[in-house]
Amino acid sequence: MSIIRLTLIKDRLYAPTGLGALVDTKYVQSNGTKRGLLEVGVNPPRPDSPPESALTPSPELCDYLQFKASSEAADYVAGAPVTVMVHGFLYDPRNAVTGDPKETDNPHGRVFHFKEYDELIEIRHHTTSWPRQLCFKRSDKGKNGVAIAFGWYSQPGFASSLLSHQQNFYARAYDLGRKASWPLLRALQALSQLKEFKNQPIDIFCHSLGSVVVIGALSIAAENRLPLLSRIGRVILLGGSEYTDDARQMYTALMREVRQQKWAADVGPHFYNIVSRENAVLDVLAENFGPRGLFSFNSQVIGHNGLEARRPTERWIDLQIDGEPLMTWLAEHDLHISGDNPEEWWDHWYYYTHRGNMQLYSRILRERDRWMTKDCRENGCPEGIVQL
Repeated sequence: MSIIRLTLIKDRLYAPTGLGALVDTKYVQSNGTKRGLLEVGVNPPRPDSPPESALTPSPELCDYLQFKASSEAADYVAGAPVTVMVHGFLYDPRNAVTGDPKETDNPHGRVFHFKEYDELIEIRHHTTSWPRQLCFKRSDKGKNGVAIAFGWYSQPGFASSLLSHQQNFYARAYDLGRKASWPLLRALQALSQLKEFKNQPIDIFCHSLGSVVVIGALSIAAENRLPLLSRIGRVILLGGSEYTDDARQMYTALMREVRQQKWAADVGPHFYNIVSRENAVLDVLAENFGPRGLFSFNSQVIGHNGLEARRPTERWIDLQIDGEPLMTWLAEHDLHISGDNPEEWWDHWYYYTHRGNMQLYSRILRERDRWMTKDCRENGCPEGIVQL
């Protein structure tokens, strides 16, 4: 399969099986396959001035990714997307990977698989295949690109969160996401060193609480001025649970580096923030139960309100998929998006369960020239948030 899998359980990063089952053993090669514990992370509480070990991938992580790339990207074609996928809330990579995606909470089995079912079934159970709908191929050795599945533990128990950490379960999951930023950063560092992807930007695709992991990792990279930043390509954020203040801080640090290094427009990250106003999960959980500070008024999240920037954001565009202007404009380009689930199930997963939405994201990843943020604006793509 043209997919490379990683599994994070709190601060322990693993090489799982080919289907994503956890292998909680020492990292070893057996029968030509490498599996097991890659690193026990160094996760400082703040992104500024961390020890070098927090920024440097372990030898085992580098060895594993190179081993997998030599197989999964053996026929890689330059220009095809290399995309890191990061899921959101309520996944447990310790679960068994079953034949039926709806029967597991392991992200590798639930959304990082290559199976396809009836769209309504996938909508109901939130089991849409991310790699398949983003047009990665199961067995093409990278000809159509390579997906990297980053599965992390985001399902803390309700009681244990309260009793052991004095937090509600969502705030506890948010904190786990913050800590997961460090191993994701190290994974990105290791990916950027692979010879197979030497000149290819590394894209990132995430949903919900996964935006906390992703924006955290990019914030660390920007604060520490890591060369890695120049290798990041398109960052697609679906229904992001990250708070606007944190996203703006990351973006400010990033743009400082962009200007100091005088990067060309096609070098470094560009953000496509996919917004839906009809989103009960963000309304209820993210804006009410997240771990905000005592004196913080930062209650808005990017998946609901966008970046809320005070000045033009040349590398960030807010795209409201339940806004009539964007829906109409994209329909003229044969893209039929929706942020409103007509079957009246919660809309928070409709970002990726609706086929038309995934077609849009696939084009952003694969039609590199046409979907630059600058080109979107010049071609009249409606952006920003429309109050419904």
